[in-house]
Amino acid sequence: MGAVRLLHTADWHLGKVLKGVDRTPEIGEALKTLLEMVAKEGVDLVVVSGDLFDRPQVSAEAEAMAVEFFLRLRELGVPALVRPTPQVPCPSFFSSPGIPPPCASS
Repeated sequence: MGAVRLLHTADWHLGKVLKGVDRTPEIGEALKTLLEMVAKEGVDLVVVSGDLFDRPQVSAEAEAMAVEFFLRLRELGVPALVRPTPQVPCPSFFSSPGIPPPCASS
């Protein structure tokens, strides 16, 4: 067995509004780039720690971006491990059909 290629990312803060500007589209573009990197580099596992979302209740757009990211990872055959902070727990969409539960528990 060869080396495992791990990609660690953290604190996405999807749904972040900074000085009145919604950063979600910008973060969404970064997630697209991240998916390209996962495919190009042959990543075996993606680890996401910290704040996936900026707050417990986020916009539908922010949640949709996260769902799309994890579904695309699944299409690539790359598992994810999500370790959220206690302030913003694992999103409920991970309990939806077709989305494997990647959140680590405390």
